[in-house]
Amino acid sequence: MKTFQICIGALAMLTGAISAQAHQHVPDAKITMLCQQGWTPHMTDVARAVERSHFSATPGARKEMLTLTREACASGSKGVAFVPPQDRR
Repeated sequence: MKTFQICIGALAMLTGAISAQAHQHVPDAKITMLCQQGWTPHMTDVARAVERSHFSATPGARKEMLTLTREACASGSKGVAFVPPQDRR
């Protein structure tokens, strides 16, 4: 029984270490959306960009990102970069 408890404790510590490493602070991380001529960004494009960045974004934040990306692309920008708040990096 004691060996089982030690194994469970070791597994819990390993899981915690892996989880902490997966959420390391990345100082210059950002979510990027590139504009293409004759293309209008859609919510699926925002979802893919968020997934590629390994960040999370609320539905409201995604809507705002879509609006800002559409405005930037319509004005001739080549792309948009969104920088998450410090506590989400």
